[in-house]
Amino acid sequence: MESPKVSIIVPVYNLENYITKCVQSLLQQSYRNIEIILVDDGSTDGSLRILQELSKTDNRVIVKHQENGRTARARNYALESVKGEYITFVDGDDYLTPDTLEKNIRYLIEDNTLDWVSFSVMRVDELGNCRTSSSTYGNFEVTDNIVIPKACFLSFFYNKKLSGLCCGTIYRWSSVKSIVFPVDEYYEDSFYFCETLWVTQKGMLSSEGCYLYLEREGSSQFAQVDKIHLISTLHSAERKLVHFKDAFPNDTRIISKIEDDYYYYFKLYFSKAVMGADEIYLRYCKIFSVPHKRRWLTELKLAIYRTVGYARIERYIKLLRRV
Repeated sequence: MESPKVSIIVPVYNLENYITKCVQSLLQQSYRNIEIILVDDGSTDGSLRILQELSKTDNRVIVKHQENGRTARARNYALESVKGEYITFVDGDDYLTPDTLEKNIRYLIEDNTLDWVSFSVMRVDELGNCRTSSSTYGNFEVTDNIVIPKACFLSFFYNKKLSGLCCGTIYRWSSVKSIVFPVDEYYEDSFYFCETLWVTQKGMLSSEGCYLYLEREGSSQFAQVDKIHLISTLHSAERKLVHFKDAFPNDTRIISKIEDDYYYYFKLYFSKAVMGADEIYLRYCKIFSVPHKRRWLTELKLAIYRTVGYARIERYIKLLRRV
């Protein structure tokens, strides 16, 4: 009996110096029944040519091309043609250790109630040197497999026991088929993973295999925080807050942590006056719980003062108390 297929989705934009190593790490996986869907996102370097050459060496490599539309559109484009029972995402400058798929896909095959299996993400530099001392999930080291029921998803996520990335996880395709990446926003991978927690029922943290996440100049984690990044970050935090308040209304401790995250980005957003201050402020007032509004009232006054001046402080404070 043939083993089930895993679809590996790889968006590519101007990665001519990295994509070959990435694809080779996938082709060398000990688990053989895979399809590698490479989506060139309008690259202006030699990436597309390299992808086409790689596709000639192995029929498991499928190349698609689109005009530049950013990573979310590329991943959504690939999702339209998935043929596997399971899917995973790999960025075009990252790679997997050789037995990662084989070690982790078996848990999904053996337990059909599992929706996803996450394995560790290790940050490396361009020389392959580890930036973390061990294979971890945030600050949490997994020495044995941990099955997580839905009731515990949020606690694991906000205690940094889940990476929050869409990469480093194998998903049961039938469980996540309804999820698409939000286009025209940054941090779409975080949104996807949070949606996964929203629609699935059971996951697992695995102690086996590893996703090697390349930290380099020019990659997103080194990008300067500009207005567009800030808007996207706040929208992402807002979605988490609204979704998780609905899904876990009684978990006040975790909801408070989500509000802390949202408030942090809100302050950055507000201080840079990215949009009209009135619009940002009203969004904040509608989303936050009363305790948080009171808790940060003094600090918020200072943020408002720095942004819009003393004359408008009282109007905003009245809005805050009224909404």
